[in-house]
Amino acid sequence: MGQKLDKLKPQPTIQETSQNQIPEQFDQTKFKIDQVKQQINESQGQESLFVSKWGFMLDQSFGILLGQLISKQVYLINLKFDLSINNLQQEGVRGLFVNFKNLHKLQLLIINLSENKLLDEGTAEITKGISQCKHLQHLQLDLSFNKIAGEDALFKPLQNLENLIFIDLNFEKNKISQKGLQSITSDLSSVNNLKNLKLKFINNQIQCLEGLFYLSQLKNLKQLELQFQSNQITVESFKKWQSEIKDGFHQLISLELNFRNNVFKDIQTQLFQLSGLAQIKSLKKFSLSIDLYNLNICQEISKLNNIHSLSLQDQKNSLDSSNFFKILSKMENLRIFEIVKNHRQNMANVQFDQPLKTMFKTKRLVLMQQLYCI
Repeated sequence: MGQKLDKLKPQPTIQETSQNQIPEQFDQTKFKIDQVKQQINESQGQESLFVSKWGFMLDQSFGILLGQLISKQVYLINLKFDLSINNLQQEGVRGLFVNFKNLHKLQLLIINLSENKLLDEGTAEITKGISQCKHLQHLQLDLSFNKIAGEDALFKPLQNLENLIFIDLNFEKNKISQKGLQSITSDLSSVNNLKNLKLKFINNQIQCLEGLFYLSQLKNLKQLELQFQSNQITVESFKKWQSEIKDGFHQLISLELNFRNNVFKDIQTQLFQLSGLAQIKSLKKFSLSIDLYNLNICQEISKLNNIHSLSLQDQKNSLDSSNFFKILSKMENLRIFEIVKNHRQNMANVQFDQPLKTMFKTKRLVLMQQLYCI
């Protein structure tokens, strides 16, 4: 009998059902925003703040509200945001970064804006806001998985930051071509006191390295990391870049290059050269990652006579005993030699014959072997 009565109860219409769900969804968003409000208000007068609201699909109104809250934190020295996988878009970042003008004491800024549907317009608002933090020393900005082309001098405002010595920019999976690369590197070349620079251009639309030579004009640069995996860069373009930098990088100590998964079809030829790097007398630490090593490439590496520490990432297990000998026999100042191999390959496959073992002992070389995951 009870079952029959239940069947007679009126069922909610589709409209009534959706109306009942709206307040629940709104309350969830409101709760997240209230959490941020409380956290920021409680940090009033403090020097450090970390806000993490990633993956919540918060829209541009949240960015505007966050900017208003941050504008009151005038004592901040260290600020870290993780706002990845949201929906801030252009208006959201404009509302957030326009309020950075009040952060006069800020020295360290780490912001993750990955997957926020950002374009060049939004990126310009970000750098414009950051440029108002005159005491900023450390900038780490993750703009990966957006739709940024990088053109029209987007990073030019950073030239006004005289105290900025560290920049880490991640542009993975955007729409940056050689024109965007040229614009970005040209802008950064005028950040005169920069000492440490990391640029990640993984999986973009870059076909050549035109404009990359601008970075060699950074007179105070000591550490440089460039990641260009999964583009369409050719060996010819790499060779041209080497010829362009031979008179630059006067204080560069450490260089890390990653060019895996590019169009290095003719890498077996004499086109692959490291002549520019060989002219940098200050360079002591060098790391190279490409798809394939051969005797010619190893011969080029051996010309870097001033190197103390060398790291080679060997994805296809192409480094053998003869390759090692070509490198090590001529590098008189080398002290640390690191081999980084694909984790799917057995490190036991790296065999050293007796002449190599003798060389390791004679030169007192420290051999390091590591695995990496692709």
